[in-house]
Amino acid sequence: ALAPGAAPAARAAEATVLFQEKRVSVAVPGDWRRQEAPAAAGQIPAVAYLSPRGASFNAVLAYTPVRGDFTSLGSFGTIKDVEKFILPDNVNGRMISAKATRSNKAYVFDYVVEAPGAPVRHLKTLFALVPQNKATDIPSIISLTAQVLESDFNSGVEATMDGILDSFSFTD
Repeated sequence: ALAPGAAPAARAAEATVLFQEKRVSVAVPGDWRRQEAPAAAGQIPAVAYLSPRGASFNAVLAYTPVRGDFTSLGSFGTIKDVEKFILPDNVNGRMISAKATRSNKAYVFDYVVEAPGAPVRHLKTLFALVPQNKATDIPSIISLTAQVLESDFNSGVEATMDGILDSFSFTD
């Protein structure tokens, strides 16, 4: 296994690169690059995976610390409750689908958002909880979001977005 942020291991048969991040792994197309965002002390940095097609096509892995008594996604309510967090009423957009996956250990949302003065974006977000397994672990909500401009959304892009989310796995 690779250390977080270490050089990726290529899986040539699938033309992807597998990144071992903090407690999870994610595979992206082999020509995408990884960029880590600065994080506050004691926090896990967010990681962006950037397509060579431009900044509008990317994926972001983000960690949000939660209390240690949050032990399952049910701690946040139903999938409908989490859907309202992903796409709140004050955001102009529409939810295309919301489903539980990975034996109810993750939710996947497919949605479109339009911010005033910005182009419409198509997003797919995987929302999962990584509990505290060891005293040194930080229990966290992990979101993996792939996004592209809606005008660039097509079957090839959708397959790439789905592949990124499908590649997500826990490493511990």
